[in-house]
Order: sequence, then structure tokens, then C-alpha cells
Amino acid sequence: IKYEFTNSYNGEVRLHLFFSGSKSFDSRGSGQSDAAKIGWKLYDEYGTVVKSGTCRTANIAMGESFRNKEETIYGLTPGKYRLEILSVN
Repeated sequence: IKYEFTNSYNGEVRLHLFFSGSKSFDSRGSGQSDAAKIGWKLYDEYGTVVKSGTCRTANIAMGESFRNKEETIYGLTPGKYRLEILSVN
């Protein structure tokens, strides 16, 4: 996972997450071509969940790779954040 923070003209902070990897599990079994799903939660410095979501790739089979699938989180204020990655079936 790579990330990048950007600032807009009104002071809003945006977090850009870039997910890359290989699909290693499919709940329907091998030979299937469903989207790989990566869950995430973003916490502020006080441990409060600020945003959450699921990154979905194009339909890929087990063993196939994906690169730089982007998720953008809007409306953040300057501060410290912690990103947690979750398993999604």
C-alpha cells in the first residue's frame, strides 16, 4: 500500500491510497474471476473511526495481480491518522 496526502485550495486534506498485490483467495474456489476486496478503516489520533470502505479490483483469478488501485478519502482535516487493513471475503 502506498499513500499520498494532498491539500485543496480550501484547506481540505485528501488521502489517496494505492493498493497493489496478488489475489491469493477466492471464497468461491479456484478458477473464479471475482473482484479482490480489501477492507480498510481510517482512525484519527483519538482512536475514532473517521472513514471506512472496501477497495474492489477488476475481476481477477487467484494468482493474478493488480496494481495501484486507488481509493481517495475526502474531507479530512490536518492531523494524525492510522490506517487499518481488514480481510474481506
